[in-house]
Amino acid sequence: MYRNVYYNYSNEEMILYTWDAQGTPITERYSYHPYYYVDTANEPDSYSIFGGPLKKRVFRKQFDRLRSIKDGATRIYHNLSCEQQFLIDHFGVKNATPDFMKFALRVFFLDIEVYSKGGFPTPKDAKDRINLITLYDTLTRKFYTWGLEKDYEHTRSDLVYTRCETESILLESFLQFWEKNYPDVFSGWNCVREDQRVWLNDRITTINKLSVDDQLYDNGRVLNRVNTGKKKQCYFESEFGHRIYCSEDHRFPVYYKFKDEYKYPATLERNIKDVTFNDIYEEKDLLDFYVKIPIRKNLNIGYNTKREWFQLLGFVYTDGTVDVKRKHIRYSSKYKDVCEGYTNIVNLCMDKNLSGSYEAVNSDGNFYKSISPSEEFNTVWLPIIHNGTKKELDVEALSKCSYDEFISFIAGMVDGDGWIEEHAMCICNYEKYDIYTLNKILELLQWNGVIANKTGHYVSINAIDQNREFINRVQERLIHTNRKDKINSLTWFNKKNTPSKKIKWYLYDDYYLVRITDVVKTDEIVEMCDIHTETNYFICNGLKTHNCEGFDIPYIINRIKRVLGENHAKRLSPVGAIFEKQFMGSFGKPTTKWVIYGISCLDYMELYKKFTIEKRESYKLDFIAEIEVGMNKVKYKYGKLTTLADEDWKTFVDYNIVDVDLLVHLDNKLNYIQLTRKLAYTGLTPLEAALGTLSVVTGCIALKASEEGRVIPTFEDDLEGEIEGGYVREPIRGLHDSIVSFDANSLYPNTMITLNLSPETKLGKIIEKTDNEVRILSITGKEYSLSPEKFIQFIKSEQVAISRANVMFTQKKRGLVPQIIEKLYNERVELKKELKVAKKHLATSDKGSDEYNKWKSTADHLNVSQHTIKILINSMYGYWGNRFSPLGDTDLARSITLTGQAVAKEAAAISERFVRDVYKVDTKMPIVVGGDTDSIYISVSPIMLANKWVTSISGKVTPEMYKVCAELEDYLSINITAWAKKTLNTIDPRFVFKRETICDTALFIEKKRYIAHVLDDEGIPTDKYKYIGISVVTTSVPKKLKPFIKRVAETMLQTKSLNETNKVYTKVYEDYKKLNVEDIATTRGISDYETSANQCDGFKTVKGMPVHVKSAYFYNLMLDQLSLSDKYEKIASGDKIKWYYCMPNRYKTQTMAYKEYLPEDIKVLFPVDTEIMFEKVIGSAVDILYTAAGWPTSTPNNQQSTNLADLFVE
Repeated sequence: MYRNVYYNYSNEEMILYTWDAQGTPITERYSYHPYYYVDTANEPDSYSIFGGPLKKRVFRKQFDRLRSIKDGATRIYHNLSCEQQFLIDHFGVKNATPDFMKFALRVFFLDIEVYSKGGFPTPKDAKDRINLITLYDTLTRKFYTWGLEKDYEHTRSDLVYTRCETESILLESFLQFWEKNYPDVFSGWNCVREDQRVWLNDRITTINKLSVDDQLYDNGRVLNRVNTGKKKQCYFESEFGHRIYCSEDHRFPVYYKFKDEYKYPATLERNIKDVTFNDIYEEKDLLDFYVKIPIRKNLNIGYNTKREWFQLLGFVYTDGTVDVKRKHIRYSSKYKDVCEGYTNIVNLCMDKNLSGSYEAVNSDGNFYKSISPSEEFNTVWLPIIHNGTKKELDVEALSKCSYDEFISFIAGMVDGDGWIEEHAMCICNYEKYDIYTLNKILELLQWNGVIANKTGHYVSINAIDQNREFINRVQERLIHTNRKDKINSLTWFNKKNTPSKKIKWYLYDDYYLVRITDVVKTDEIVEMCDIHTETNYFICNGLKTHNCEGFDIPYIINRIKRVLGENHAKRLSPVGAIFEKQFMGSFGKPTTKWVIYGISCLDYMELYKKFTIEKRESYKLDFIAEIEVGMNKVKYKYGKLTTLADEDWKTFVDYNIVDVDLLVHLDNKLNYIQLTRKLAYTGLTPLEAALGTLSVVTGCIALKASEEGRVIPTFEDDLEGEIEGGYVREPIRGLHDSIVSFDANSLYPNTMITLNLSPETKLGKIIEKTDNEVRILSITGKEYSLSPEKFIQFIKSEQVAISRANVMFTQKKRGLVPQIIEKLYNERVELKKELKVAKKHLATSDKGSDEYNKWKSTADHLNVSQHTIKILINSMYGYWGNRFSPLGDTDLARSITLTGQAVAKEAAAISERFVRDVYKVDTKMPIVVGGDTDSIYISVSPIMLANKWVTSISGKVTPEMYKVCAELEDYLSINITAWAKKTLNTIDPRFVFKRETICDTALFIEKKRYIAHVLDDEGIPTDKYKYIGISVVTTSVPKKLKPFIKRVAETMLQTKSLNETNKVYTKVYEDYKKLNVEDIATTRGISDYETSANQCDGFKTVKGMPVHVKSAYFYNLMLDQLSLSDKYEKIASGDKIKWYYCMPNRYKTQTMAYKEYLPEDIKVLFPVDTEIMFEKVIGSAVDILYTAAGWPTSTPNNQQSTNLADLFVE
């Protein structure tokens, strides 16, 4: 087993941190030289998983191995990271033995305090002194605290406190302890899709092609590119059609206003903040967001060739074909003069005198011309060829064009597939081009300073004054006389920035702001990347976006360097090596991350986010600790920690120690560091690599292959084609009765087993299927044509499974991947059995008793363990579509998702047949009322009503309901198995639908948003409400207000009566009026505070100042006016604040904010306006529920219909 591993390339050795037989930590050094395998026709050293012979190539250093790959080696095998390659060779399958995790890791949980009177300290500068450090050592089970200049009295046996007279003594004492007891892991609590395009100074490229020091469009440099791992894909689109794909946590600088709020260009321009995609998603119903689109002037020199080539390229792309193998081009037009005009361009560019004749007119009425360009042309046609194989726009190649060349290219497109409308020149009808092509054209126009938009299914170049010169120059080059003449009749207009509440876009000198329209979260999990830049921003897909994000370790390192000297910081590493990474953190704060070689850094907040099943409204340590272990941070009466340190040192030290103790208690319960270790050991990777599952899965497959004496490929192939996501059914909005949900057990893993899907089992795919012929493309590239009868014989005799992506897999030998999944799956099944037992004990134990607590702890641990294996298993499917995966294959990825979609759709059809065919109920009532990627929600209400049965009596599910659900479960499994055998030709169908919940009532709002009253959860009787995507589980609603919304929602489901629900709603309002301001204030993060505050004059604020920022400004102003600044800390950018609407007051302010505590002096002067706060928070949430149920919206004081939009007016 291993604690850590470090590759010292200078000494050509691998340093392994491990234990001796007695469990004493030791360090071993091994000579190591990286290697890979290549195909060979000579005596082999090994064999690939495909059965081919391989030769081993060994290199002196990693640099040499990388250089050989850069020089052209492509078909290479076992080219893993040096550390993983060594671990696999050194340990092999020993990682599966129980003793591999025998000895405990030494973990340090760490927290520091910094004496900073000037606001929150920054790690980069580290200019404020450290006055307290506490760490907990998991081996000694003790806390170690170093305090500056003061004693600390305590009676704890598990605490060692050291008083230090100076900061340099404090840091030196801490370092000496660290060096004597190096940890294996230290922990504390402290992103854009890879194929998205980035604007450089001279071209557009994709994130995955960026290099360090590439010059960006905004004159900054690329500092680093980071693979941020697999994340759920999201996207937003602007009014003009600009689209960007990213993760939920990626940040953007956006401009904003409240809906229905009038804005002038100058005031909108000042309303700017950095937000995450998730922020936009959660506030899209309240605010209008705008993205910044730069207007670039194209100064590129371009290609050293005739500009007419590019006009020909544009024409061929829109109205021609390219045969790459034959080096043959064919173009066509309904107009003879257009076809001959492009033949003349060919003659001009090739210095030929080709005949102006054309082929006979086809039945479609077009004129055609075929040519075989010279070799010279092969270097120029690349802008419209993808990977040299098919016609597709190459954005990077076209972005290198000069402005003149690009004008010619667009002229060719207009001649080929353009038309002129009253206010625009249009190109590329969507019927012939997908949305990704239209996005490329839109971005290229923007790259050349042209204001354009996607209108419906095509791209429009607007006839505005800013585009006049571009359109006129295109017109000069058009061959199509009709379109050329029509441009003369364009109606031109000048964009005026008039104030409006429905602003779509505003034009400024060198950029424009465009409103975001669509904000979408998908189910697709894709590999994400981000880059670090000098300016902290970059242009992605034509939109301005933000870097990725980083206190304790960066601050300690930089402070040690500042106080003790540069080299002393290296003492933190057992090999004397540390490495700095620069990030841009939340709210634009610069953040530093450090790598300490020989020690793993695992941020416990990141572990929590990875392994926790439920999403939390806050990830602050205090909030999470209260939920998980019922503990809180130390409360203190002073507003500032510096004041606390000066006035009450004991409480200050208690505060620091408790912060560490919270982490200790969290890990004692959750065991997330051990789970990370388990993941790492499963794939034999360093611990930190296990946070992204790519290397773990690769390691699993490599280990399984080595068991069979085989080697995995690690080709660097570009993946082609889009990979479809999961199928999410559009729900039937409203209240539904007698609901039962079914879950397709591990849908994607079982799809892989059912198809025997693995790289080495793939035979090829069906490329065409007609009534008379089936054409097959084998993995060797050879095509075969079979009659339908012969094809059926072939797949039966050869035991071939066929995915819904038409990919074929042999079933004669079990694949590596199904073997791995089967092993992990069986492990998880056993864990879930134990979990079910624990839950049953939990249900029969008295809450709060020792018995209850014991089973609660057991259930929590088992649940996390099975969830961890689920993460690993499900990572297998995303692995194949990841371009960084050594075994990436689009065919495999599409086979999984498309087959999974088909299973979900077939399950819905089977459920409907059950109602009509088994119970003979002919009904128009909805049956399948909702569904997710791997689950469906069925209303068996038609059966219950037809037989005069009820779902429940006194909150208990009736035998009749149980009987119907059990029959439906059997019917589903039997029929889905028969479907899989027939449709997929599988010999090992694994699709099984298990009943999850039985609900008497559910309210469906939209996809992934519903409330259900659950009476039975996987066989365990219960009485609970399940909230998915509703405000009571989001961060926007204050904690004390969530029960109020629940009371209304649950009354809706219990009574299905508008009258009864309105009565409860009124009572909620009455109870709400009794709450304090602290209970109803809204929590928000604050950014760019100083910019706005500096423009204010007393209580006269700057126009366009965001309401929560204005509230913070008033708070800071009142601290000064009431002489409270020394007692309470002022609000600054980066802080989390609470703000509220207040009653009329002598200062004429409408809102007020505060940090953690609202000073009594301010509370008295600015009492809360409970009416507005109720309307904004509870009222808006309830209106969404009423609208989904088809009920008129209402307010507690006036039970009548209300305009929903009125509730969002600021």
